[in-house]
Amino acid sequence: MNGEWVAVQGAAGAKGLLSQERDAEITIELVHRFDPVADPIRPIYRLWFRIADKTSLDAVDRAFIEHLATGEPNMGQVASFLRHDRCSGLVNEYADALATYVRGFLIRDQAMGSYVGANRLG
Repeated sequence: MNGEWVAVQGAAGAKGLLSQERDAEITIELVHRFDPVADPIRPIYRLWFRIADKTSLDAVDRAFIEHLATGEPNMGQVASFLRHDRCSGLVNEYADALATYVRGFLIRDQAMGSYVGANRLG
């Protein structure tokens, strides 16, 4: 886990270990010994955990409102939103998804000649 080998026995051991992680890269090797005379089957799984806390997600929401939920947003405001400190770290993927949503509207509205914003909707 995160470059260190940790051995656990059974599902309960794995559950206890995995339930504590918020930002981790974990490689799991399962050993299936279904027949004592056969070589065990050893599938390997790679898991990435990136779980932001509620306070950090709320901070991204506030940054979104400050940068993009007023007036008529533009691509520069989207870039500014993503550069904000509150949009980095574990919450980066969430912030990027919000920015992609706004970019989609801006691209659509540019093609249709309409606008995103409270004053002019197309």
